[in-house]
Amino acid sequence: MEYEDIQFIPSEPHENPTRRLFGHFPGLYAAHPEVLQGFQWKPTEEDSLNISNIRELTLNPIGAEARTLARTQRALDALHMGDASEAVYVVPDRDDDSIVFLTKKDLKQRPHALRGIIVKAAGVFNNLGVTEYAPLNDCAWPMVVGFAKDKPPMVGFIHIGRRRAIHGLPANVVQGFEDKGYAVTDMYMCIPPSLEQDRHSIQAADALSQLGNIMLWGEFIRYEHDQNVYYPDNAGKVAADFLAAGIPPDHIEVYRVGTYEGAEQGFGGSYRHMTVSGEPGSAFLFGVKVDNSQTNP
Repeated sequence: MEYEDIQFIPSEPHENPTRRLFGHFPGLYAAHPEVLQGFQWKPTEEDSLNISNIRELTLNPIGAEARTLARTQRALDALHMGDASEAVYVVPDRDDDSIVFLTKKDLKQRPHALRGIIVKAAGVFNNLGVTEYAPLNDCAWPMVVGFAKDKPPMVGFIHIGRRRAIHGLPANVVQGFEDKGYAVTDMYMCIPPSLEQDRHSIQAADALSQLGNIMLWGEFIRYEHDQNVYYPDNAGKVAADFLAAGIPPDHIEVYRVGTYEGAEQGFGGSYRHMTVSGEPGSAFLFGVKVDNSQTNP
């Protein structure tokens, strides 16, 4: 089976503000109702958060906490994922490719008063029943779920923006799961909405610093000579790398519903849309949790 066999979810109406990922794998929910996950696509006006604050909130989660927590908690409530103050808030660092598999010791650290446990890493995974969440913006945030006999599901996600898209992180994630006893053939991966390729323009003069070695992007980058601009397909590259790492194509799902499109229609947030239009957007959030006491809504 090939790249073309991956399940791509096309752009579609956004009437439902709360979406489950992995929704196109027959039988997955019936077999594993304990895996709660999804994203909230359409914040209410009350939840509105200026997208220009997302970078600040990522680097300094202390700012604007009361408003941010209220929006976060409403999203987690919609996803049936519990109290944000007891969850793990994943904060990526563009210079850090570390992948963390949480232990009970990690959960004993003193949580932030509002944010819960803040973990700074490229990828965070756990089979401890703790909620992980992060705000979606334009980058690819692959969510990965692994199953194994006599083990609870391993769940989590990794931040793969354009700067680390050629770093080989999907292979590192798969190796980490296998080291924990989860076979690659029993892993599933889904990329929620991210920036569309046609909106992801990088000037050729900035290509090396923004994209690294262009040759490593292969077929997942387009160059427009008349504009002297590159257009990387970040989500496509990430999906192909998980496929190359061994996850079966019929276990891979990619949302082609773009964050830029969502921002234009008022359904989500895009940093790129904000910088182009000057209009604020509303960040949206996704998360994952294993909870044997509940089933998916």
